Amino acid sequence: MKFPFLNFIVATSALTVNAAPSLVYSPDRSYVVAWDDQDMGSPVGPIRSILLTQLPHGDTPFSLVTFPRDTRVFWSPDSKKCFIINGPDDGGPRTWLFVAKDSGPQPNAVKIEPLKSIQHEYYAHSDNLWRGDIVKVAWLDNATLRLDAWDKNGTYKITLKVDAPDKPVIEKLTGAAWK
Repeated sequence: MKFPFLNFIVATSALTVNAAPSLVYSPDRSYVVAWDDQDMGSPVGPIRSILLTQLPHGDTPFSLVTFPRDTRVFWSPDSKKCFIINGPDDGGPRTWLFVAKDSGPQPNAVKIEPLKSIQHEYYAHSDNLWRGDIVKVAWLDNATLRLDAWDKNGTYKITLKVDAPDKPVIEKLTGAAWK
């Protein structure tokens, strides 16, 4: 029986290969943040599922379903804290801070907004859509994050303490002052 080459091409072109999920382990490998994209079809379309879970087979203190775009994960050196960035659109990143139960005030991941005051300052002087992002993240120690950020008005250095995530210290590095 002949199987025309054209039928073979049509049949194999309908197959889609899902890429392996992205995995970012804590330094001691006791936690992992994993995300995977899939297309749910109409009307939902593509989604990204993000999970932070304790290994092996422990609690899942963070889960999120979002749109596939930009996900970044930064573990503290002691493996007890994790900063998660998800940018599902062009409006700016959404961020969460995870602190393990045995080492901090939060028993799981909480949403934080380290760019909120920068955004408010922008809107106080402009009616245009705010665009901003976090371009670099570093743990200075096990309790302090350093974020480098930007928006249409300049660049910023943000220092964020784990025990006071709602009180970031923001230093404007470049950009014109509002007139």
